[in-house]
Amino acid sequence: MQKTLVLASILVFGFGGIARAAQAGGPTPKATVSDTPEAVSLNLGSATLSIQKSPWHLAMTSAAGAAQMEEADAPAFRVNGQWNPVKRVTSVRQQPGGTLELALELSNGSSASARVEPLSPFAARVTLTANAATVEAIRGANKLAASEEVYGFGEMWNGHVAQRGQEFDVWDKNGTPDECAYMPYYVTTQNYAWFLNYGGRVHFDVGKAQADRLTYEAPSSRFEMTLFSGRSLAEAVDHFQGLTGRPRIPPRWAFMPWFWLQAPPDDPYGSSYTGAGALVAARRYKALDIPAGVTWFEPRWETARNSFDPSPEFSPDFPALIKQLEALGLRVLAWSTPYTNPDSPNYATAVKNGYLVGKPSKVPDLDAKNRLGYRYIDFLNPAAREWWQGEIAKGIKAGLHGFKLDAGQDLPDDVELYGGVKGKDAHNSFAYYYNLTYSEVLRKYYGDDFMMIPRSAWVGSNSLTNFKWPGDLAASFNANGISSTVYSSLSLAFSGIPFLSTDIGAYVRLSPEHIWVRWAQIGALLPGMQTLSMPWWFSKHAQDHYRYLSWLHTELIPLWMTLAHEAHDQSAPVIRPLVWTFQDDKESWRVDDEFTVGNALLAAPVLQLLDNRKVYFPSGRWFDFWDDSKVVDGPSTQMWKGDLWHMPLYVREGAIIPMEVKNHVTGFGWAESEPFITMALWPKASGSSTFTLHDREAPVTFTATSSQQDVSDVKWTESGKDYIFRIHVAQTPPTQVSVIKDGQPVALERTPSALAFRTAAGQDWFYDDAGHKLYVRTLAKENSRELRIQR
Repeated sequence: MQKTLVLASILVFGFGGIARAAQAGGPTPKATVSDTPEAVSLNLGSATLSIQKSPWHLAMTSAAGAAQMEEADAPAFRVNGQWNPVKRVTSVRQQPGGTLELALELSNGSSASARVEPLSPFAARVTLTANAATVEAIRGANKLAASEEVYGFGEMWNGHVAQRGQEFDVWDKNGTPDECAYMPYYVTTQNYAWFLNYGGRVHFDVGKAQADRLTYEAPSSRFEMTLFSGRSLAEAVDHFQGLTGRPRIPPRWAFMPWFWLQAPPDDPYGSSYTGAGALVAARRYKALDIPAGVTWFEPRWETARNSFDPSPEFSPDFPALIKQLEALGLRVLAWSTPYTNPDSPNYATAVKNGYLVGKPSKVPDLDAKNRLGYRYIDFLNPAAREWWQGEIAKGIKAGLHGFKLDAGQDLPDDVELYGGVKGKDAHNSFAYYYNLTYSEVLRKYYGDDFMMIPRSAWVGSNSLTNFKWPGDLAASFNANGISSTVYSSLSLAFSGIPFLSTDIGAYVRLSPEHIWVRWAQIGALLPGMQTLSMPWWFSKHAQDHYRYLSWLHTELIPLWMTLAHEAHDQSAPVIRPLVWTFQDDKESWRVDDEFTVGNALLAAPVLQLLDNRKVYFPSGRWFDFWDDSKVVDGPSTQMWKGDLWHMPLYVREGAIIPMEVKNHVTGFGWAESEPFITMALWPKASGSSTFTLHDREAPVTFTATSSQQDVSDVKWTESGKDYIFRIHVAQTPPTQVSVIKDGQPVALERTPSALAFRTAAGQDWFYDDAGHKLYVRTLAKENSRELRIQR
C-alpha cells in the first residue's frame, strides 16, 4: 500500500451531505489563544486567526505577520428575505486545544454562534450558525489586495485560469463542455487557501463588481469555512490537501497511452462495435508500433445500464476477451454510471430496499432521474453503497481492472437523499460519494493496482480516484473545444487533482485532422494520453506524428512516476501553471494557456488554426525541444512560428529527465537503450541542478554541476540500475570522461561512432558532434556513482 499523508482521513456525513474532514490519529494541534476586550486571536503555530469583536472582523496572518486573508464584509444570514450580518462577539469560551466557542449578535438583534477549531499549525475551521428557525442563504466577502491573483474553484470552464475579474456559479451541469468538478475553494498569491464546505450552488464574484473584494453567496443554512496558510501559493495548496486528501498514485501501467472505441476500428461511422473490435484495434496498434497500455469498453459491454453483467452480444466469452487483450499488453476498464433503470436486473432490488435517490412525496420514488431517464443510486446511504459494490464486483471478477465513471453531475435539486439531505445541497458533492463507492471495492480487490477515471469529482475525490477526464468537448478551436482542456486542467492543478487526461480530438469519432493533431500534442504532455479516434483514420503523416507522440509519452513514464510521487507527497500538480513555480514573477500570474511538466518542460499549446502564437518565457534559459541549439532567455515574450507537426515546447536549463527508451522513434536512444534508464540532461552553463527519481527502486537523487573551469560532474545516490546519460553540450565538446571510483578518476574509453557505442557492453562514452550530445553508459556492478566530464 502506498504511503498516506492525509491528516483528515475520517470522512463523515456533515451538513448538507458534504464530506467533512475530521482529524484522525496524532495529537490535537496545539494552539494558543489571546482574548482581550477588543479581539480574540488563535495562534496556530504557523499562522494566526484574529477576530475583532465589535464590529466583527476576521483576518488571518502568516507566521511572519504578513496579511493573508481578511474579510471585506461580515458574514451574513438571510432570514425571511432580509440579510443579517454578524454584528459583534458577545462572549468567548475556550475549549481544550484552543477551540473557541463564540456567542454572536446579528444586525437584527438575534443571536448566532461561532466555533473556531484549529486543525493543524496551518489551518483552522470557522463554523457560524444562526439561531433562527429557517436560514435561506449565506453570503460574505473577502478582501482582494491591490496585487493578488486567485485560482482554483475546481474544474473551471470560463476560459480562464486566473479568475480575478470573473463572476460565476460553482454548479455542475451537462453540456459541451460538461461542467462536472466545481469546488467552492480557491487559493491566492497572498499564500492562503479558502474552502466553503457546501455541496450545492455557490455564486462567486472575484473582483468583477468591486475590484477589491471577492464575494460569495450560497443557499446554505450555515457557514463552514476552512482557511489554510502557507509561505507560498504551492504550500497553501499542500496544506489544503493535507487535510482534505492527497492524490492517489496511479499504477505504472496507467501512464501508457489509452484508446477506446465507439465504432468498428476500421469504420469511424459504423455502429456495430463489439469486443472483437477492441482486439482488432489492439493488434493494429501492435502492427503499427504505436504503444498502448489501457483500453475500456463503452456501454455495450453490459446487458443494461448498469447491470454489470457482460453482454453475450458484446462478447460471447467476456473473461476470455479480457485475457486476450491483456496478452497484447492492455489493461481493460469499463464504462459505468451512478444509475440503474427498469431494464436492469438489479433495478427491482434497488426499489425494494430504498437504494434509489427519491422525492419526499413518492414512496418508492421512480421520478428522481437524470435527463436520460436513469435512476440515481443513493451513494450517501451506506447500505446502498455496499449493495452497489457487490454489483461492481461482478465486473471486477470478470477481469476488469477499473472503471471510467461517466456522469454524476446532474443530481436533481428537488430530490432527497439518505439522512434527509436535499439534492440542491449535495448537487456538486454527490460526486465524492460516487467516487468513494467505486474506490472502496476496487481497493478491496486490487489494492492500489487499479485505474479509475471519473468525469465528476469534488473536494477529497483525489484521495479516492487516480485519473480524471473533463467530459465531452467539441472538435473545435472554440471555447467549448481544445482550449477548454487546457484551462480546465490547469484549474484542477490548483484544486488537488493532478492526474489528468482529455479525449484527443474531442468526443467525436472522427475530428478534423488538424484539430486531432494539435490535441494529440497536448494529450502527450498530460499524465493520461487517450484517443477515441484511431490513428489510422487520418493521413500517414498524422499517424506517424501520433506514433512519435505516443512513444514520447511512454518514454517519459519514469518522469510521470516521479511526478506522481511529488503529487502525493507534496501536492504538486504534474502539469503546473507558470505561477506555481514562478510565483515571484508577476508576469506569469495571468498566463492561462501555458504550463510546465514538472519543472523541466515548458509547453505552450497551439489553440488556434494558425501555426503561431506568443509564448511567455519565465526567468532562465530555455532550449527548444525540437532543436536545442536554439535558446531563449527569459523573462521575455516571443512570437513562435512553426507548422502543424510541432508546438512550442522547451526544456529548462538544468533539466534532468529520466526516460525509458526502447527504440529510435523519438531520437532519445535506440533499441539497445532498453535495458538502461536514459537520463537526459541539459546542464546549467554554471551551477548545479538536482532531480530525484521515484520509480522502480528507492529514490535516487541526481546532481549535475558545471563550473567555469571546463569541468562538469554528474553524481547520483545508490542505485541498482544501469544508466545511459544523454547530456546536451552547449559549449566546448568533451575531451575526456571519467568515473570516480574509490575517490579517483578512471578514464572511460571513447567509442568512435554511435553504432560502436550502441553495440558495446562496458562503461564508455560517445560524442555526437552533429547533435551536440554526449552519451555515457554506466553499470551498477562497477559501483561508481559519479561522472567527471572535462572539456
